[in-house]
Amino acid sequence: RFYLCTQMGSGYGMGKDVYTINTLTATPTMIGTTPGALDNYHIVKMAISPLGVGYMIGVHRQQSAGGATFNPLIRFTTCGGVPSAGCSTIEILGYLPDAPGMSKWDLFNGDMAFDNAGNLFYMSSAYGDVSGTNKYTDARLFRINAADIPAVAGAGVIPMTLMADYNMLDSTVVVGTALDPTGSIYVSTRRFNGPTNPNPPYTPELWRSSSLGAASQIVPYTMPAGLTPAD
Repeated sequence: RFYLCTQMGSGYGMGKDVYTINTLTATPTMIGTTPGALDNYHIVKMAISPLGVGYMIGVHRQQSAGGATFNPLIRFTTCGGVPSAGCSTIEILGYLPDAPGMSKWDLFNGDMAFDNAGNLFYMSSAYGDVSGTNKYTDARLFRINAADIPAVAGAGVIPMTLMADYNMLDSTVVVGTALDPTGSIYVSTRRFNGPTNPNPPYTPELWRSSSLGAASQIVPYTMPAGLTPAD
């Protein structure tokens, strides 16, 4: 099964719907809508744990919002192999630390993945003003230990550790990440050819990291037939 969370036009006062898709039949089922407390958040990161539970990280839409609740960790139930409409329980477990290098738009974009022990890895791209232009800046890898992921809903601080800076990925936007059975991390990125807003041309890249803070580009990376970077 494939899971996704809609962005719902990024508008205020809007919930986001979580869908599961049966990839054999191309059948989507809307299993839940995020609670009202998440209406003003972007949710662009999702992963399924080894126990079959879904997790997402949110980012508040407004940089001026308070740091203590800027980045929620969200859990949702996946409803098993035969889901029904509205079957999922979606709840906030707590918030990521309001600390240097891991607060607010330091965690603007990226992706997350679990290892087989249930530890959560988050490869993130920061976003901010650089000489009057909004750009993606620092790429960093964070880790939340399995034991630190809350078992119940709450509003506390969830411990998170900076594992490494990935300077070779700076100024790209991390759009996907995954772990292989050996622990290597794969990262897909967009490298923009100019300011990131509005809609500049970019080059898709794929990277492999087998040791913390180091990565090598997998080349050549070619788009599948019939697709362009805009897809």
